Amino acid sequence: MSSTVTLPTWTETSKYLALTTFRKDGRPVSTPVWFVVNGAELLVLTDEDSGKVRRLRNSPRATVAPCDVRGRATQSPIEVMAEVVPERTGATRAMVNRRYRLAAPLWTVASKLARAVRRRPQERPTAIRITMPGW
Repeated sequence: MSSTVTLPTWTETSKYLALTTFRKDGRPVSTPVWFVVNGAELLVLTDEDSGKVRRLRNSPRATVAPCDVRGRATQSPIEVMAEVVPERTGATRAMVNRRYRLAAPLWTVASKLARAVRRRPQERPTAIRITMPGW
């Protein structure tokens, strides 16, 4: 018995995803992120030291919704499970670079430059896998 995976239609058209993770006290924190579709899951590339990674290590509970570049959701959020998967970082980076052809390399250079100017440590990327029961 095989089931067909049906992702929300906005995963094909939206460039940004509002990923909402939850603090230990339950307060939501929403962040606009780039994402890629990989079969029945969504993948996000982020910094290992980011707040969303710390919050996901405490709880895999999250919500997602399509959004604009500023993070304003354009549809109602969907409850999902999200987990940090560092072993998928290389593959996720390659998929993000394919999907965001010009913007991804420019963002990488700008981020490295900003970190150098601010004398912050180099970014350590990691991947986040997002799944939902029924996907």
